[in-house]
Amino acid sequence: MKFLQKKNRNDKDKKKLGQDDDEVTIRMRVREFVEGKIVTTVMTCVTLFALFGDDFRLWFFDSWIDTYFYSVLSLCFVLFSLEILLNSCVVDDFKYSFFFWLDIVATMSLIIDIVWLME
Repeated sequence: MKFLQKKNRNDKDKKKLGQDDDEVTIRMRVREFVEGKIVTTVMTCVTLFALFGDDFRLWFFDSWIDTYFYSVLSLCFVLFSLEILLNSCVVDDFKYSFFFWLDIVATMSLIIDIVWLME
């Protein structure tokens, strides 16, 4: 696995970054994990469910399944929030960028769909 391999840095790079080797390596591993294929695929599925799940719930299911849909939407909210937190910590230019605020607004818009949080 590529993200588990230790990255070598010389002393000049460490001084330039102002961090020790372990901290840089952990940030790089987390960043490679977050930007990896598995997380990207999972977050794509979560995004599709967040966008269209409520519509499918209304079209194809009875009201007894609402609790399960709200549970999955709550999980989507947690996953989106975790992604924002991780990207803010490991991606240097993400925090307070356009995509940061776009992700915040999109994640907060899920609250409207979760009836448990709106009551």
